[in-house]
Amino acid sequence: VASDRHSVARIPSNTADTNTDAHNLNVVAPSPMGPVSEDVLEIENDVQLPMEVLEILGNDPSQKETSSPNLHAALASRWTSLAAFGLSKDEQNAFADTYTTPANCSALTA
Repeated sequence: VASDRHSVARIPSNTADTNTDAHNLNVVAPSPMGPVSEDVLEIENDVQLPMEVLEILGNDPSQKETSSPNLHAALASRWTSLAAFGLSKDEQNAFADTYTTPANCSALTA
């Protein structure tokens, strides 16, 4: 049923259930046209879906498939920092003094 100021949508509850208040909850929600009364559907996300349903839904696009192994956490954190921020000039000079630059990798010079 709709009116100028609000609308009410009702989903009939199970007639075998005597606790109809749990199935027909009216909540006033803000709307540009004034308060709107709506039924509330409570979804329980902690329920594990059956494998058959998961197969119908297909692969979860938010789950990345990794084919490479993980690095040790200590190494990964250092390389991540190195890739993001690079070496300081002092560190670059120390490497240049210790190691010669390969002839085919001149971009590695400090």
